[in-house]
Amino acid sequence: EALGDNGAATLVRVLKEIPSNVPILLDVKRGDIGSTAAAYAEACYEHCKADAVTLSPLMGWDSVAPFVTEKYSSKGAFLLCKTSNPGSNELLALNLADGETVFERIAKLSQEWSIKSGGASLGLVVGATDAVALAKARKAAGEGVWILAPGVGAQGGDLEDACSAGLNEKG
Repeated sequence: EALGDNGAATLVRVLKEIPSNVPILLDVKRGDIGSTAAAYAEACYEHCKADAVTLSPLMGWDSVAPFVTEKYSSKGAFLLCKTSNPGSNELLALNLADGETVFERIAKLSQEWSIKSGGASLGLVVGATDAVALAKARKAAGEGVWILAPGVGAQGGDLEDACSAGLNEKG
């Protein structure tokens, strides 16, 4: 996007080179009101041919639904849950009135929203840089939710710690 039309054209050209049997996860971190979210979903799925996207769930179900319901019910999304950047603690690690954190609530919502969507695949983005949060998100999300855990390596996340915290019997 920072490169304007040329950047968008380059992205589409690169995506066209990916074999059709390789799923495309577009890391767009979208989250907006319903009508705008629907336009973003169209851009991601129709123009970029993505199979799944990353989304910010902070505006609620109506900002996620256009990406995983109706004509996009076969698509997937990963909800930003507890991201790998240090600043994520300013909001996502806050405790709610019932004692759970914002990121634990997001993890629980991933299950509820998957059911609400009619069975769409909603996963979570939980940074590998915080193994404690990763374990809590895994517990809150349950066994059937996929977790994308960026941040191993240059961002400081430890692969073994992240795997211990985030993996379950299903992977």
